[in-house]
Amino acid sequence: MIEKFPGRHESEHDKIKLRVDADLIVDRIIGDDKRWSPEKRAELKKHFEDLLRQYSEMELTLPIDDEPMKRVCQVLTDREFITQDSCEGHCERLPHTFFICKDQELLRELAHVLARASNFKRFPWDVKIWSSDPYLNLDSPLSFILSPSQDRGIIDPEKDREELLRDLDIIGLSLMDHFNQIYEEDEQL
Repeated sequence: MIEKFPGRHESEHDKIKLRVDADLIVDRIIGDDKRWSPEKRAELKKHFEDLLRQYSEMELTLPIDDEPMKRVCQVLTDREFITQDSCEGHCERLPHTFFICKDQELLRELAHVLARASNFKRFPWDVKIWSSDPYLNLDSPLSFILSPSQDRGIIDPEKDREELLRDLDIIGLSLMDHFNQIYEEDEQL
């Protein structure tokens, strides 16, 4: 048997359908802006095609049951966030991911990526502090929750499900893109 990726076996994890493509992302970034030349548009599309390939081929190692959550949680985990729990909402609730982040710089970068990606996500997403400890034990690490914001109106988990899940892929791609750029800059130093 010839392996597609040496040392890695194809599994159900590898067959997760992505809800975005390069054209969708480029259209959301550029929109109707006529200042983008066809060459720049093609360059941006190529960048996102490469990123989508990397995103879809990454190894998924987390024991997550909700398929739409697997890739975004893997990107967070690969970047030193500790994902604790996630749920895609199942048309009843909004999707969310609970995580721990011990490094304030990483948390700042996550917030920066969410803000920067706001132009091509459908809904605004927030990172909020979360604690299930009623006594706020100072020895326990703070947890955070990544979830859609209700600030701009009510989001219907059933009606808006596909857009919410598309947003998750866009967030995962945006994080991967951001951290790849940082890694490349560090290698050049």
